[in-house]
Amino acid sequence: MLVARTRLGFDNFPLQSTFGGLPFSKYIECVRVLMSFALKHMDFCLLLCSKHPEIKPVDVVSVPSKWEDTVRYMSYALGVSEDEAEKLLLPTVLSPENAQHHLQVPSGPFACQYMIGKGSAVKSITGCLDNPFQFMLRELRRRYPSDWDKSVDYREDIFRHDLFNLFSSFNRVAVFTDNININSSAGKTDIDALAIDLVSKTVGIFQLKWQDMYGHSMRERESRKVNFLKTGNAWVEKVCRWLDEGKMAETLISLGVPKGEATQMKKTRLFVLGRSFSHFSGDCAMDVRAAWGTWQQIL
Repeated sequence: MLVARTRLGFDNFPLQSTFGGLPFSKYIECVRVLMSFALKHMDFCLLLCSKHPEIKPVDVVSVPSKWEDTVRYMSYALGVSEDEAEKLLLPTVLSPENAQHHLQVPSGPFACQYMIGKGSAVKSITGCLDNPFQFMLRELRRRYPSDWDKSVDYREDIFRHDLFNLFSSFNRVAVFTDNININSSAGKTDIDALAIDLVSKTVGIFQLKWQDMYGHSMRERESRKVNFLKTGNAWVEKVCRWLDEGKMAETLISLGVPKGEATQMKKTRLFVLGRSFSHFSGDCAMDVRAAWGTWQQIL
């Protein structure tokens, strides 16, 4: 449980989001079990090699097995039927069915398991421990595209909720977690989250971006970069125009802030936050009127 939380993609969707009729939480549990099997197997290999120095770790660290055994073990570990266990395991496997899709990405994420021959598989320790959720997420998107599109819509709510929880320990900060629509001469936009520091009379205005991971694909990286910068810079321009036109106090009052408090809020800080990434090498023009960063930096 502790290691899984440090891997990208662990919190990619609400746990109740469904893929193929099963909740995302069960796919997470399945990968965590594979991680635990890998950690245990590595310890056993170290014990074996310490007693028998003639054995090379590289010769025993891979775990070949019959697929039916893998399914049975996962069924036992999760307390589910073998049919459900297999459905949860398949998004962790590179097989002839999905190989072309995954291998077209240069240096793409490792799978937890690789099908070899008929009815056999090999667990990859690297695949299980490196970034196992990245492969699983790519495969879930391939298998269940409509479920994926539906679940993506909930990401902003997760991000907003996490931000709210982070600030909730500070009594001096009030946070509004509903999406706030604003309008200025530069056009309409929205504020994903807004925080008020009641002591310094400062308003924090947040744009929350949660983009899919891109791994080692330079084409996907460029696409994520262009989208992030284009939408982020456009948002900063519209919010700054809205502030220059003196509309913030009116909006705060409409949110329930007392008029006396709302009119005292003179300082603002703009934040464009990416869930996992925000800075890129190369041509990367960011509007300096906002702070750009990642959720990890905020934490």
